[in-house]
Amino acid sequence: MNGKKNYFINQYFFESVVNFYKNGITNDDEISEIILPTIIKLLNENGKPKEQAPFVLANLVTGNEDLQQIVCESDAIEKITSFLTKQDQITETMKYV
Repeated sequence: MNGKKNYFINQYFFESVVNFYKNGITNDDEISEIILPTIIKLLNENGKPKEQAPFVLANLVTGNEDLQQIVCESDAIEKITSFLTKQDQITETMKYV
């Protein structure tokens, strides 16, 4: 139950961050200096936070070239690509089990 509870807390947190930003409650500086680095670090975690982080990044940087540049300059794209490749390999392996 604890894992499921943490999943929902993380999900609501991520949704709240995106909504705060999209509604002007947080600004680009707060997003670029605090939120983006935190979400990028989540790409190193295992489980749901790692799975949700790419979607949160995509929602935050949509339409904002400055934030897109920050993500591109980090190792986020490499981490997401690696994660997706591994997921694809797992899916392919599961077809034969």
